[in-house]
Amino acid sequence: MTVGNDQTVEWYVQNVLLGSGVTATNITFNGQPADQINMQCGYFQSNGSYMEVESGVVLSTGGVVGEDFTGDSVIVGEQTSIFVDNGQGGDNDLEQLSGENINDQAILEFDFIPTGDTLRFNYVFGSEEYPEYVNSFNDAFGFFLAGPGIAGTYSSPAGFPGGSINIALIPGTNTPVTIDNVNNGNANCGFGGGPSGPCTNCEFYVDNCDIEAEALDGMTTVLQAFAIVQCGETYHIKLAIGDALDSAFDSAVFLQEGSFASDLVVSAELFSSIGPYSDGFLYENCGFGTIVFSRQAGIDAESLVELEITGVAENGVDYTTIPTEFVFPEGDSLYFLDIYAFIDGLPEGLELVEITISNTSASACAQGAITSNFSFYVSDDPEPLTISTSDYAIDCGEQVDITVNVEGGYGQYDFDWSNGYDDTTQTVGPGLTTDYIITVTDTCNAGSQTDTITVTVPVYPPLSVEIADTTQLTCLQEIDLGPLNIEGGNGVYTYNWVQDGETLGTDEILTYIGSSTNVLTLNIMDGCFTQASDDMLVLVPVIPIFIDMSNDTVICKGTNAVISALASGGEPPYEYQWSHFGLTEEAIVVGPRESTVFTVYVTDLCQNVESAEVVVGVSETEALFAMEETGYFGVALENFSQGVNSDTLMYTWDFGDGEFSNEESPTHIYFDLNDQTIILNVVNEHGCTDSASISIQAPPTLYVPTSFSPNDDGINDLFKVYAEGVVDFKLIIFDRWGQEVFVTEDVNQSWNGRARQNSNYYGENDTFVYHLRARMIDGQRIDTRGVITMLR
Repeated sequence: MTVGNDQTVEWYVQNVLLGSGVTATNITFNGQPADQINMQCGYFQSNGSYMEVESGVVLSTGGVVGEDFTGDSVIVGEQTSIFVDNGQGGDNDLEQLSGENINDQAILEFDFIPTGDTLRFNYVFGSEEYPEYVNSFNDAFGFFLAGPGIAGTYSSPAGFPGGSINIALIPGTNTPVTIDNVNNGNANCGFGGGPSGPCTNCEFYVDNCDIEAEALDGMTTVLQAFAIVQCGETYHIKLAIGDALDSAFDSAVFLQEGSFASDLVVSAELFSSIGPYSDGFLYENCGFGTIVFSRQAGIDAESLVELEITGVAENGVDYTTIPTEFVFPEGDSLYFLDIYAFIDGLPEGLELVEITISNTSASACAQGAITSNFSFYVSDDPEPLTISTSDYAIDCGEQVDITVNVEGGYGQYDFDWSNGYDDTTQTVGPGLTTDYIITVTDTCNAGSQTDTITVTVPVYPPLSVEIADTTQLTCLQEIDLGPLNIEGGNGVYTYNWVQDGETLGTDEILTYIGSSTNVLTLNIMDGCFTQASDDMLVLVPVIPIFIDMSNDTVICKGTNAVISALASGGEPPYEYQWSHFGLTEEAIVVGPRESTVFTVYVTDLCQNVESAEVVVGVSETEALFAMEETGYFGVALENFSQGVNSDTLMYTWDFGDGEFSNEESPTHIYFDLNDQTIILNVVNEHGCTDSASISIQAPPTLYVPTSFSPNDDGINDLFKVYAEGVVDFKLIIFDRWGQEVFVTEDVNQSWNGRARQNSNYYGENDTFVYHLRARMIDGQRIDTRGVITMLR
């Protein structure tokens, strides 16, 4: 697309936008006289690009001309300066449409007088706010029409008090064309396409996301603005577009050149019964034609049309008579006139017929009849249709251009080849002698001509190839193989040696290296694409591979073992592949959690494979026993220990008091009164060990001496209660007169014979009474009294 911006706004209206039947005055742009250039108005040409409107006037909320990365002028889009703020802001009609404040509006206004009873013009609306801001920002545009017979809710221009209506509507509805009303959903505009729904009138939406670098991201299809007007009256049109809320992401409206029109022009077109190739021509003795006269649709009145026929061909002599006038019935927009060219046998060449068409019913508004011109040609009866061809001879594999020569007939020729081709010449290369039938028909369809072209291809003897049936090699032996005999074909051969579906060579002689017994195939093809093949059995004897494996072994669970394989025989070097872990060494370290069979695969240089196995057993022991207390401080032990992958278990008991036993389930008696831990250690024949233990508490004891001698001789100087397994304890000692001389709640505290607590006085030889209360660890409660004798 190209865009120009070098003319005034008024020039673009008068010389680009306006079509027939309309005169415009009082042209302004953004409220100012339109006799100057404005950056928001310009002329565009599609040049076969994405824009469906070929040319016209463009209005933009930014500058209509920017520069792309190469400096070329382009229309508003992602490569241009799209954030153009023109300093304009606010328009009541656009704000009523969008519900938002309007910036950067471009408003083209003028008065016009129509000569017909309708106003029509074509346009496309596009925006950079598509599709990301659908149902969000809503740039607005509208075509606001005011004048006689119109009453609307939009503003009333000066001199037009009835208000305005918006004629930029979705076809068949009263819904304005906006971003929110015409779209295919909301999404980011990535290359490869925009959103895929939901659809809102999306049959009128064009997604430009895949070409966003050179176009507005989205736009409408070509739409038509339409209104009923009164012939000869003055109307006011306001073509307006603006940014909503801010000045970013511009929008534009493209108005088709010459489409702003209101007239009663009658046009004509000649159609022929012999097809589209004859349009504009009438041939003698070649079908008939129909002249179709048309006026604007929707006119509820008759129209008288006068025809003035001139030209070289004579009306009623060279062709059927064309009347000098006819009438469009009320409501009809088409009038059909059949016409036929007479055969006069005279060599007259092409004869022009010119018709001036005058719509006299429009004279009241147009100050005279509205005229248009139409012409066609009458041509002589054509010469008879003839065709000529030639036969061809080629060798197989070659190609040749075959053609048909045509003379006579008239107009466009249709070519129908038996192989579906439809032009005068085609390139063929058959493998066998082939007939190509060609049928030619001209425009007048006065008769068809058929001929046959024969392309001859020679026939060669059948192709065959022979190679040796069997070849025996040693592994890795190299040999050159080739065909023993080739017969037939055209003498030009290609070769393809194949083994196991893989091509090994494409020369006549193949250098082959033996690795294993296999079938080798030679495929050949001659220049005529004939094929033949033969097979050879290649025998390569296998040399056995021997594997010296490490012995089966047993390990304790959680430990490792080294297993190994040593290969011999075959054709070294060897490749080792263990079935577990994917290891490739001769010796590997393994530590399975359970007994496992390990397999090693050995492959030699000739790709022969041998395998061997080794078993790594996993053994473990579990130490487990139960204890029963016997007697005063004795135990009976029952052994439940067991082994996995083991036949023999050996036991060692540690009773904790320095005594040991190797019996399976021993008994034991303790002679001290200390808590003990019994430990069982188990080992099997593979050295796998485990241990278990149980702790035992000594039974509670309590002993009260009957005498002591606190004379500092170091022998029995203190009175003390000896106890084990005491939880609560209290001792009170009284003299013979019932006085307390000692009290303690600590079982380990002793009495040194002092007469009173914390006194330096020692009593004399005497007898004392004690009161003892205690609670033992087994729950037993003791409450006892006794006599203590103190001897100095």
